[in-house]
Amino acid sequence: MYYVAATAIDWTGVRPALVEVHLSESDGTEAVILGRAPVLSAGHLWHSRLPIPLGLRCDVVDRDDHTVLVRLGHGVTDASGRDTFRVDAGAVRLENPGEAFDRILINHHVDPDNVSDVESAWLAFTEFAQGEIDGVDPDADSDGFIIQWGRHGGAASLTFTRQLAIVSTGEPSLNGDQPIPDSGQPAPNGREPALNGDKPVPDSGQPTLNGDQPAPHGREPIAESGDKPAPHGREPIAESGEPAPHGREPVTAGGEPVADDKAAAGGAPKLWQASLEIRFPGFHILPSGNTGWDFTPTGTRRAALAALRATVDEHPLLSSLWYARPAASRLTYGPAD
Repeated sequence: MYYVAATAIDWTGVRPALVEVHLSESDGTEAVILGRAPVLSAGHLWHSRLPIPLGLRCDVVDRDDHTVLVRLGHGVTDASGRDTFRVDAGAVRLENPGEAFDRILINHHVDPDNVSDVESAWLAFTEFAQGEIDGVDPDADSDGFIIQWGRHGGAASLTFTRQLAIVSTGEPSLNGDQPIPDSGQPAPNGREPALNGDKPVPDSGQPTLNGDQPAPHGREPIAESGDKPAPHGREPIAESGEPAPHGREPVTAGGEPVADDKAAAGGAPKLWQASLEIRFPGFHILPSGNTGWDFTPTGTRRAALAALRATVDEHPLLSSLWYARPAASRLTYGPAD
């Protein structure tokens, strides 16, 4: 899947809002496209000053030296019903893993900005977690996933994260395509939406995410009970008010930090994280915890993900959180450091 650069001009209505988007064609004309979020991945528009850049999902149908023929995804068309457009080659880029997670959520009928059912979001995450990604460090512990929970910003939260250690010069890309050129920033369509608009979380105050902080990283999980082993050889899950050990430094296959001079020289892999954080009202005594990072190879992850899901039902409070009605959610993607 690819993205073509366009411009969001205006939006109207409540979620799912109707968004007006302009797409520049290679002959100089401008197509006017109307679509609804989340199909247009427009979650970051709500608190932005328009017009702003917006990437549209597309497939590449044909290309020449200077232009690309693209077909928009999810049935999106312009005002005349067209879904195929010829654009300048520089306007098209590869989908990054955060956008892939976004697309998979939508395919599962889950709005990343307004998750209403945790189980549906989890099923989308399991599909995303099993997808192959180019540019990942071939050493062990370079592609892992984790479930985290706790209270942040006055609300209970549950987070699904996939972390990637990338050795290429750019962002990771999916499906065997070439790596995305490194811009130093998340891709233009990286989600930075507000949580559930301006709707407060009942009994918890305004739901806000500490978007400036990356998801906790660690090789050792925080546990909930020290006498019960976790599946797949992980350490026991435990409750703790302390965050999981943070691994912002690049790590080797053995889990040890890479020497600072190697990192400074650019020889160490760069960590990227795609995270879906879901927030809930209530659960005022929810402790902080996580399942620990699981680095099972992507081709054999189905059983590991099923075992991870089974641990949820083994813990009554976490299970109650899983089946509760969410109040807000946000999907983020970017460097872990």
